[in-house]
Amino acid sequence: MIAYNKDYRDLFLDSYSFSLPQNLIATSPKYPKESAKLLVYYKDTGEIIHTTFASLFDFIPRDYLIVLNNTKVIPARFYASKLDKPISYDTSISISYLHNKVREFLYHKPLGELRHLVQIRGRVRQNDFFMASDLKTLVRVIRVLDYGYKEVLFYDILSISSATKHGNLEFTESNIYSISPMSDFQVIAFLRECGKVPIPPYIKREANIKDAVDYQSIFASIDGSVAAPTASLHFSESMFAFLKENFHYTFVTLHIGAGTFAPIKTNSILEHRIHSEYCSIADSSAIKIAKHNKILCVGTTALRCIEWFARTSAYEQGFDLEANLNNKCLHNDKSINIGISKDRLVLSKNIEDKQGQDRQIGVLCGENSLFLHPFNPPRLANALLTNFHLPKSSLLLLVSSLIGREEVLRVYDNAIRSRYRFYSYGDGMLII
Repeated sequence: MIAYNKDYRDLFLDSYSFSLPQNLIATSPKYPKESAKLLVYYKDTGEIIHTTFASLFDFIPRDYLIVLNNTKVIPARFYASKLDKPISYDTSISISYLHNKVREFLYHKPLGELRHLVQIRGRVRQNDFFMASDLKTLVRVIRVLDYGYKEVLFYDILSISSATKHGNLEFTESNIYSISPMSDFQVIAFLRECGKVPIPPYIKREANIKDAVDYQSIFASIDGSVAAPTASLHFSESMFAFLKENFHYTFVTLHIGAGTFAPIKTNSILEHRIHSEYCSIADSSAIKIAKHNKILCVGTTALRCIEWFARTSAYEQGFDLEANLNNKCLHNDKSINIGISKDRLVLSKNIEDKQGQDRQIGVLCGENSLFLHPFNPPRLANALLTNFHLPKSSLLLLVSSLIGREEVLRVYDNAIRSRYRFYSYGDGMLII
């Protein structure tokens, strides 16, 4: 049960503002990872302790279940040039010239039926075509959406003229090239070959080779995020090994979209509609979460995932997950109304993946648009390990849902005066 005082100021976005010196924005991580600063906040007393991540486990009782997000950051940033007046057919395209100006793309997620969600820097129109930097991949804009998003199709160029020039991106006039729509797996393979690590926009530099390692948690295993679950970045191999040996733990999956950096534009926080992100909880994880009454989430995304689960009909109606799994309950492909999004209840369903291996899909999977704030606090999570977040951001409001707005601002003021480093590569905070 979350207990703190609320007043009318908690309703207004401007009440979640604070001043942050520019030199406290971290642009690279600390080495070794254990040397990063850790602020420990005790909810019951309001006490603040300053330490480092090397001492993290000294502050976590052994009866807690630790929940981690195993999503993996994909190299989602890539570059392409616009085609000049292409003539498109069902399985071919006529290409004569490419504009020299290179556009930046940020991939978000698959939408089904070979369509994908991206952002493209600069103005684009429906049916614009772009040639990726590998000169083998085309991107076609199918639909222009709100908030800068575009719905696109990716095509593989099956045959290409030898007269193609890479330097100024010119093509021989009126050449026709065979094209084929790319599958989701082919698009991910393209991103792995041509994409770059999508470090956050407030890190004012190009991604480098080190970011490919630094901006990925050591337990990341499922491709899908365009931003890292940053609290997870603090774990070294030795810390994670200690966690596995000494604590109850489980994984959930929430694929983080670039919308996590989107600002709140409504003055009233109750009018804000948060971005939607895909999440999944495996059957074994759901059982552990349902059984434990002390839960520590590593990161805001892990917390949003289990709180999404707490609001499903399966959890709210006392659905006996373990009994149904033991009885080999069949999975249900039909959508169920759980008051959040189009989510599917899936129980103990073994499927064959693309490599021919059997794997078990999650109990619940779907789009998560849950917005946590002081007027919509957590129901399951008792504790949180997190980084320090942007002023007036949805992530700051999530932290406020655990301890209240006034306490968050007091703790952040303490952290600023103590020279903590903020944001993705910054220091951390344990709320316990």
